[in-house]
Amino acid sequence: MLDNSAAKPVIKDYISHTVNTSHPIDKITQVVSEYIDQNNLTEASCCLVLNDSDYQLLTIEAPPVPEEEMAEAVKWKIKDLLQFPVNEAIVDVFLQPDSHIEGKFMANVVVAHKALIDKKRQYVESIGLQLGAIDIPELAYRNYIESSSHNEKNIALVLIKKDSGKLIVVNDSTVYFSRNFSVHYKGGLFDDLPENEIVLELQRSLDYYERQLKHAIPTDIIFVGENIIEDKITSITKDSLNQHILVESISGYEFSDEDSMSTSNVIASYGAALRQGLALGGAR
Repeated sequence: MLDNSAAKPVIKDYISHTVNTSHPIDKITQVVSEYIDQNNLTEASCCLVLNDSDYQLLTIEAPPVPEEEMAEAVKWKIKDLLQFPVNEAIVDVFLQPDSHIEGKFMANVVVAHKALIDKKRQYVESIGLQLGAIDIPELAYRNYIESSSHNEKNIALVLIKKDSGKLIVVNDSTVYFSRNFSVHYKGGLFDDLPENEIVLELQRSLDYYERQLKHAIPTDIIFVGENIIEDKITSITKDSLNQHILVESISGYEFSDEDSMSTSNVIASYGAALRQGLALGGAR
């Protein structure tokens, strides 16, 4: 829950529920519905952030058509990359300004299955909220960076979770690059980061970003994720990368059980709450 009345929006409250086989979706729906009712949030506008498995983010050459025709035009360029018929896809496009390879301008294309989006929309309505926006993690983190002291920098954000990582590059309020990778990390407070493995993934990705996509390498790298703390980012990482290394924390927020929360989830929630308009099929 975000309070936008202050000069800088602040998180007023945060709740987290993990859905698994031991907690049926009906139970989660009941808990969230009760929270909404108790806090007078019925019919409040909200933003839904998709999971990584809910969508594809593709970078392609932008077709030479007007912006209002772009989403329909790119469908035929990506249809062979989808695991379902293109006529069942919801597509949104955001162009990369001043981004071109050999004179060809590039675009980021978000693709999701319409049936999945409809199901998520129905769930939001069933718990008493109004769906104001649908976002992807890349754009939620972009929103967070825009609102922070990092907003004028060329930033790489590295999200580390159990068994997976994600690299997002944001420059001048635009997402230029995103890549998922596997990592041998269990996510616990006392689990060491496989730093050599992560460094290699970052070096490969940033080399591709510079050499193939023709972009300037980020000046700063921000680490966030499940139990990602300063002590886990050692000289192995700092000496192997040429960027200024930061570890983002939520220590500035007042939560009753801060240690139980993933910094990445809080930041994603914060960024999503800053969203204006629909990310899929609406304003960007």
